[in-house]
Amino acid sequence: MDSTKAIQINPKFAPAYNDRGIAKQAKGDLDDAIADYSCAIQLDLKYADAYHNRGTIKLAKQNYDNAISDFTQAIKFLSEFAR
Repeated sequence: MDSTKAIQINPKFAPAYNDRGIAKQAKGDLDDAIADYSCAIQLDLKYADAYHNRGTIKLAKQNYDNAISDFTQAIKFLSEFAR
């Protein structure tokens, strides 16, 4: 997986964690995807895409309060998510 190689080269590159989370989510590895999105957010507290992606999984898991929190952060940092 290219994103895993990118993380090995630069473990502080938040987009690589987000991309790997997307791949894991597509495979159905939701908990691992959440972990990657959370890593991306820890590295970049304003990473709107990672908040949005993590929120979609929480929504699917019916974890509504936490999904709303993630979506709110995504909108805060990238208003396009409000549409």
